Amino acid sequence: MDLGRFTTDTKLEEDGVWIDLDETSKIKIARMGNKTYRKVFKKYATAHKIAIRNNTLPDEKQTEIMCRALSEAVWLDSEGLTLRKVPFEHTVENAFDVLMDKTLKDFREFIVESASDMDNYRAQVEEEGLKNLESSSDGA
Repeated sequence: MDLGRFTTDTKLEEDGVWIDLDETSKIKIARMGNKTYRKVFKKYATAHKIAIRNNTLPDEKQTEIMCRALSEAVWLDSEGLTLRKVPFEHTVENAFDVLMDKTLKDFREFIVESASDMDNYRAQVEEEGLKNLESSSDGA
């Protein structure tokens, strides 16, 4: 196996990619663990580093830190969303509120899973190479 299949585009990982949710709505997400995410996560986690190290940080605080980092560095934008039938205006604070909403935990998980999916950030050169490889094997 050629390890090149694991090549991702670091610019896409930071700047984000648009993911269609349906015909009228989409979200823009950066890669989980990108440089900005790590910086923001560290900013919020620093005050709790002893509790984190000792594994005594309450779950609610862990979720809050993660949601802060997600809202500032991963879920970058959205179009066509509504929240309880009201148009959703994408701001960092609105994104944070949605991600913290216990009734929307599955949406938060969707954001995390999408931001962790390497295929969303695959390098364009690699994509073209894979398509060419598939095309050449189809004709064999």
